[in-house]
Amino acid sequence: SSGSGSAPRSLPGVAAYEAALAANPVLTKCATGGVLAFLGDIVAQRAQRAPADGDEPQPMLDARRLTAFTVFGVGWTGLFNHYWFGWLASVIPGASLWAVGAKTAVQHGFCNPVLYLPLFYAFNGAWTGLSFPQIRSKAEAEYWPTLTKLWTIWVPSTAIQFFLVPTRLQVLYVAGVSFGWNVRSTAPPRP
Repeated sequence: SSGSGSAPRSLPGVAAYEAALAANPVLTKCATGGVLAFLGDIVAQRAQRAPADGDEPQPMLDARRLTAFTVFGVGWTGLFNHYWFGWLASVIPGASLWAVGAKTAVQHGFCNPVLYLPLFYAFNGAWTGLSFPQIRSKAEAEYWPTLTKLWTIWVPSTAIQFFLVPTRLQVLYVAGVSFGWNVRSTAPPRP
């Protein structure tokens, strides 16, 4: 159940991760969010920059974008979600069908549309050098398609999170799903 389960310690690194969480949970979760955002954006950029047949190789990674994703992973995925998931578990305890549904509804009816996406567009746009009108234009053009795409992946993932993943491991879970989300949502479409 949410907040009380134990991870299988036989998997490589689990005991070390649990020890790091016990010693410094916020730093561990921030590092987790940052490292997985960093790796996810490297994979996504490499996929975007892979030359098609006969095309010239694309330039190296966009370091500014990579840094923006990494810093956002530290701040949002690691830091914000550490406190957010703890708060949700305190106001809606447990993993009953009602509790999971309520937490998922708050996450996707409030947190993601009102906080996450606007902050993502503002932060990444500003970090990568876009002007406010450019950020606004990008957000207006992409907000609803991105939010509906987000819901298709994240609503079921979040329900699983709140049903099965202990609160102390939820940032790790979300960072892992975010890795896949970042790769898939920024990769070029398949032919």
